[in-house]
Amino acid sequence: FVDEVVSFVKKAYNDFKDKNVISTGVAMQGTVDSQNGISVKMPGIDGWNNVEIKKILENETGGRVFVEHDPDCLLYPHTQNSLRENTVLLRIDKSVDMAVAVNGKIIRATGIFEIAHTIAVPNGKKCRCGQQGCLEAYVGGCITDDGIDKEKSAELIMPLAVTVKNLADIFRADRFILTGTLMEHTDFFESRLTDELSSLGFATRLEFCAVSDYAMRGAALRAINKSINSLMF
Repeated sequence: FVDEVVSFVKKAYNDFKDKNVISTGVAMQGTVDSQNGISVKMPGIDGWNNVEIKKILENETGGRVFVEHDPDCLLYPHTQNSLRENTVLLRIDKSVDMAVAVNGKIIRATGIFEIAHTIAVPNGKKCRCGQQGCLEAYVGGCITDDGIDKEKSAELIMPLAVTVKNLADIFRADRFILTGTLMEHTDFFESRLTDELSSLGFATRLEFCAVSDYAMRGAALRAINKSINSLMF
């Protein structure tokens, strides 16, 4: 997998060899130590421990590399014109990832906001982690190769609504963003979720954002800003 990442980045450098490439921004899933450029854990890859992605790519390309947690990269473009807002973002694919900005600044620390295995339904469905009622237990299976499993997605509505309401209250959110593959099916999903949230007294501005290039844009913006800051200070 590392070889594939290196190959992809080197090809990108080659494609833009006529440009002055200042730095590379990398969005990584799993647990990320962004300060040191280390991918701590990667979902679905056994034996992936503390891989020094920043160091590896810098040695291969000769350029500066900045590694960020994927959900933070998704959220970052949304914060550029909302410098005073508190924003929570959940990405729902085959699992759940979370990012938070307070007063427009993303909160960063290794391993925080691992929302997937918090209990959404006490004594609920068995999760692969061994607990019962995790949010991920209800997310799993909603997305299939053929689209959305409506029965399993219906089971997710209530646990997700409770999670969204609680997170909005904890962070005094001005805005709550739901993104990821599931949000490509808002025709089935949106009205049922908003009805459930309304019954819980949810009053935060809710936005549905289908899968897009936000992670790529966020990684690039972070790399640009860090490169500029390194020149200034």
